[in-house]
Amino acid sequence: MCPGLGPGARGIQHSAYSPRTGWWYTTDLEICSTLKGGEGAGVPILNPNAPPQISAFDPVTGKKQWAFKTKYYNLSSLLTTEGDLVFGGDLEGNAFALDAKTGEKLWSFNTGGRIVAAPVSFSVGGRQFVTISSGGGRILRVICPNYIRRAKDICRNLRPCFSFLRCPRRISN
Repeated sequence: MCPGLGPGARGIQHSAYSPRTGWWYTTDLEICSTLKGGEGAGVPILNPNAPPQISAFDPVTGKKQWAFKTKYYNLSSLLTTEGDLVFGGDLEGNAFALDAKTGEKLWSFNTGGRIVAAPVSFSVGGRQFVTISSGGGRILRVICPNYIRRAKDICRNLRPCFSFLRCPRRISN
């Protein structure tokens, strides 16, 4: 049964809002439930007909502006910048930047460890940087076998590392 009885639609990760575009950016997915007479909900699984994605919505109208399909459910929170970028990370260890207006992937870097953390922006000496922690997360071990069956190999790899990422283009004036 899709959508399922438990989680689905969007996860617990932080969404992001851009005052420049006026759009809300979020990860979304559809979880299905299996039912057997009187047993209640079975193991939740991703709906194969609704791949996980990162989407941009107009919060006033509810209209989806664009969707960026992802291979696995995205456990990283999102970060928007004044330079019209949306930063996030994925279970394969890729930190990435999407164009906030089109959803096109502009840049990515493999950190060597899966990403379930939120990107953070800061500046040093007037230069803006984005950082994101990579290497795991306890919540991933709990939900990975149930929701992301294809990602089991990624879940076994627990190499922690920390990556500092230079922004791919100017972020603020």
